[in-house]
Amino acid sequence: MTAEPNYRGKPWQRFRLTILKRDLWTCQMCSVLLTSGRSHRRAAVVDHLIPARLRPDLFLAEDNPRAVCKTCHDGPCKSIEVSHGEDTEAVMAAKLAWHS
Repeated sequence: MTAEPNYRGKPWQRFRLTILKRDLWTCQMCSVLLTSGRSHRRAAVVDHLIPARLRPDLFLAEDNPRAVCKTCHDGPCKSIEVSHGEDTEAVMAAKLAWHS
C-alpha cells in the first residue's frame, strides 16, 4: 500500500514550486496570473490531473500536476472530480478539456 500524500513535507513544497515555475505562475485552466498566499481567488494551487487520493503513486510525477488558480481548483476541478468519481481517466480528460 502506498503512503498518503504529504502536502506539508519539504519534497512537496519543492515539487510545488517546480510546477509553478514550469507553468510560469499561470493558471492552466483560465490563464490568469497566479499569486502567492492561500485565500485570494488567484492564489496558486497545484492540482493533480489524476487526484492524489486515487493515485498516490503519481503524487510527485511531473506529468500529473499543473498550476491552477484557487477559483478553478475549488470550482471546476472539484466538480469534475465529484462527477467522475474514481474514473481516473475520465477525471483527467475532463480537466484537460475544460476551459473558461
